[in-house]
Amino acid sequence: LREIVLAGGGIALSPIWLFESDLADKRVTRLLAGYEPTPVSIHVLLPSSRFKPARVIAFVEFLTQIWAKDCVLNAR
Repeated sequence: LREIVLAGGGIALSPIWLFESDLADKRVTRLLAGYEPTPVSIHVLLPSSRFKPARVIAFVEFLTQIWAKDCVLNAR
């Protein structure tokens, strides 16, 4: 999606983090800046066991940081 937009293929409704650097470098322009789409819920399912691999915990923390930056994904 990002590559298509950067190549001039059109516009996209996407998470802001996907184009964060492109917006800063003015390679793309944010349209409808006042428009906020309806937030979506995203759930992470973890195994019921007590042991959770470090890579799983790291991935969930990574997703949490990304979701916190995006009003569409941050439906809290």
